[in-house]
Amino acid sequence: MIALLQRLAHRLQPDFDQLTDYDRARLLSDLALTLVSLPLAAVSLFVLAATSDPELMRTQWPAALLILALGYSLSRLSFFQIYGTGARDYSYIGSTLLPLLAIAALLLFGPSTIWLLLALDAQFYMPRLFRVQSSTQRWAVLRNWTFNLWATTLGLLLALWVYGLAGGTIPLPDLSWSASWPALLAVLAYLVLRMADLGLLMAVQIQVLRSLGQQ
Repeated sequence: MIALLQRLAHRLQPDFDQLTDYDRARLLSDLALTLVSLPLAAVSLFVLAATSDPELMRTQWPAALLILALGYSLSRLSFFQIYGTGARDYSYIGSTLLPLLAIAALLLFGPSTIWLLLALDAQFYMPRLFRVQSSTQRWAVLRNWTFNLWATTLGLLLALWVYGLAGGTIPLPDLSWSASWPALLAVLAYLVLRMADLGLLMAVQIQVLRSLGQQ
């Protein structure tokens, strides 16, 4: 796998051999995760398109605009943690309250609202693709975008599937226990899948680093 990634890296980054060890490892890891994410993103979008109701967003456009406005506001209010042991050896962990809005919108309007969340992701990542200073940074942004695309879509579709299996209905009728416990199961399913997604991300990164260390 590492040989294929290195050949691809040389094509995409002609000065690959001049990069530092850190930047080469980072670029190969980003390429690996992007290659894993692209087919998963395609599958998730196909499933989403097959389960969406285009008429819903057209008839419920005021709610759609409200979801977009709230989602944009929440995406600007992020919380994060940065830790590390050196100037170039650090990790960044961040998030927003956008998943709370995503689950709420999903239980009210169904899978069609996921398109709104993907639109919010697009307005977040596209400017960054053109604003970054180097191609290695650009691949990092692209990796994050493609990874979040399929992880968010499949996570929310799984949550909705679990919600339906538990007897939940769209829209969520009320907040009584009989109506809301399927929603709690849906949230739990979403969290479990997102943790599995992060496990996959870390596994790919670790495998790339191990392969480089064996060369």
